[in-house]
Amino acid sequence: MSPHRRRLGVEERRAEILAAAHEVFSTTPYAEASTQHIAEVSGASQGLIFHYFGSKAGLYTAFLKESKRTLDDAERAALEAHPEATKGEVIRHWLEIYLDFVAAGPFVWAAGRRGEEPAEAVNYRVERRDFTVETLCDVLDLDSERGEIAVSGFVGFMDAVCLDWVDAGCPEEQRATILDITCGALEGALEIVES
Repeated sequence: MSPHRRRLGVEERRAEILAAAHEVFSTTPYAEASTQHIAEVSGASQGLIFHYFGSKAGLYTAFLKESKRTLDDAERAALEAHPEATKGEVIRHWLEIYLDFVAAGPFVWAAGRRGEEPAEAVNYRVERRDFTVETLCDVLDLDSERGEIAVSGFVGFMDAVCLDWVDAGCPEEQRATILDITCGALEGALEIVES
């Protein structure tokens, strides 16, 4: 055993590898990141990475899932915290949390919108997008095809706006404008759905 490796339990070692993956994937394009580098950062062997995650793509997807867990918890809390809030207030608060998430990891967030990830990660992101649309439809009490189309369009619009925001460096002074415009777009779409 190498001098810098410690004996850890499975979950502890797996967590260390994921932490190292976060460090590497947050600053290095997927194609340029190596499992050998992640192994060095984590103090694990490359073979152990493959044992736990199957492949570099599997590790990357696990890293995305771990990152999303924090966002999911924050969004769920936001959506459930104020049952008396209007639909517009709920969406605005949800968007504030989403913008915080984007700003905290713009490099990885943008990679997912530019097709710079392995197929496993792309499939995971598609599942997450579908889940987001479904969750927002539930929260907004929309059960029609028109409502689902409106929310799906909103999510696509929001991602396009956020991609421009990331490209500009996530300037704080643009947040209020992004919130106003994206919320207004959904509110306008919902008015059409409900008419």
